[in-house]
Amino acid sequence: RDDNPLIGLMNSFYALNGRDPLCPGRYEEFVQMTRPAATVAFQSDFHKIFPSMGTGRIWGNSPNTRLIDYLAVKYVVVDPESAFFEAGGSADNGQRRIDTTRYRLVRDVGDKRIYENLKVLPRVYAASNYKVMREPADIREELLSPQFNPLETVILEESPELVPGVSPGGSKRATARIRECEPERVVIDVEQDGGGFVVLSDLYYPGWRAFVDDAEVAVYRANFMFRAVAVPSGEHVVTFLYRPRSFRVGTALSISTLVILLVLGAAARVFSKALAGEGTVR
Repeated sequence: RDDNPLIGLMNSFYALNGRDPLCPGRYEEFVQMTRPAATVAFQSDFHKIFPSMGTGRIWGNSPNTRLIDYLAVKYVVVDPESAFFEAGGSADNGQRRIDTTRYRLVRDVGDKRIYENLKVLPRVYAASNYKVMREPADIREELLSPQFNPLETVILEESPELVPGVSPGGSKRATARIRECEPERVVIDVEQDGGGFVVLSDLYYPGWRAFVDDAEVAVYRANFMFRAVAVPSGEHVVTFLYRPRSFRVGTALSISTLVILLVLGAAARVFSKALAGEGTVR
């Protein structure tokens, strides 16, 4: 993939399914936050103009690295001689100090070393609590706080619509599991003892619609750039569908065009029969 610099722009974060995401501003800001400003490597003037194509380094032992947990980054592949774990004086007696509460060595493969991220968040999960924070800077600070637990609380940027059992407090048992996953459709099975929010670690983007048991519900921007929906207590099926306005307009235009063509075709046949009748000699 190195021969195409326009793919996997954000620090070479590639999608495993080959469908690399778009780079909305929020996504770019989020990934930039994974690396402290003091550790950003030299960038050319071109990269200063387009930060998303920068070559900044992500430090494995930096507190900011916890943000990759939200991106569901489960494995980190590094060179054995990489300085990935050297940050903030993490070298101990000449040896790289690795945070074993966060990383576990899986194996060496060729000239690479694979570590498992033990703090990674699930692709989808249910949070029983929520808080509303409207300023992006405040949200960033909260996400980086060691005291913030995303599996319990989701940050929204607007007050949610009232849903029975959903409140800013309380602790409840909740599970969420992806049943189907396609580029424009995600189906999730949810079970919880009380209302809460289902958080999908995919980009919040205009055009995504959500349904809880076939009833359409609001999609909220969660934890700076992800998707969340409010779900009442019990067992439910949550479906995300990508249906942008352009799709609906295009569908309406296609149907309208088809109807017009059918009407014109029928009119042409009637007119042809009428002309044929006038020309018949009796």
